[in-house]
Amino acid sequence: MVAQHPLGPTPRPHRQRDLGRRHTLPHIRRHRRRNRLSRLPHRSFDRALDRSNHDHPRHRDLGPRRTRPAPPCSHHPAPDRGPRRTRSRPPDRRTRLSTHHRLAMNAAGDDIDPRVQRSRAAIIRAIGELLTETGVATITAESIAARAQVSKATIYRHWRTLDELLEDALRAITSSARSDLPPTNGIDDALAALTHYASDSTVVAVHEALLHLARNSPHFRKLRAEIHDLTVADLRHSIETAVHRNELSAQIPIDEHLARLIGPLLYQTLQPKQTDTSTP
Repeated sequence: MVAQHPLGPTPRPHRQRDLGRRHTLPHIRRHRRRNRLSRLPHRSFDRALDRSNHDHPRHRDLGPRRTRPAPPCSHHPAPDRGPRRTRSRPPDRRTRLSTHHRLAMNAAGDDIDPRVQRSRAAIIRAIGELLTETGVATITAESIAARAQVSKATIYRHWRTLDELLEDALRAITSSARSDLPPTNGIDDALAALTHYASDSTVVAVHEALLHLARNSPHFRKLRAEIHDLTVADLRHSIETAVHRNELSAQIPIDEHLARLIGPLLYQTLQPKQTDTSTP
């Protein structure tokens, strides 16, 4: 009968082998480690594994047998396979046309959905009414939508910001007011047309809004200068015609004639609104 060790069972054989492996020579240890790595599966040692990875759709791009198409050769041109089929790209919803772009499209004969025209006209008309009643400082997207009887989504479908909406509305209102003026044949007709233009309450509200917005925005200052140039263009032409006819003095510059004629109208525009407080 084999006597047991007083401290317990004897050590296991594999522990004795591990203890002996530590004392082997370095070149033997490197040789054993190299042999262990060489037995690992690898593409260069297992062609069957390469073919399976190549055939699998998930590893198809990583297969070693995948070859690139040959470059086109002048001696052997590629066969004509017809036009390539490309996927149609949906229109970008962020692409919105401003008023002058839509006017150019109408002049070119391009059709626009009548519902879009009606909604845009209602929104611009609502802005003109709000400018006349309360001024530009109190205009919001909610008030415009309530007055035009449209949703805020309809407003932001056509304009990205409130400033862009106000820009298009101010430009459209002044353009419509100028187009309604009768043709002028002289300086008297031009003054009468300018007086009629300056007496329109909506036009006065538009110019007051431009004065208010141009204080803090370079963009609206540029818009104000653009509308001013378009407004006085006809009057400048009438003054130049009157100077050639000797109806006005040629010694006075054209800009001074404009200042003398527009000054009283501008003074009338800048006057605060008079309210009737008398009781019957």
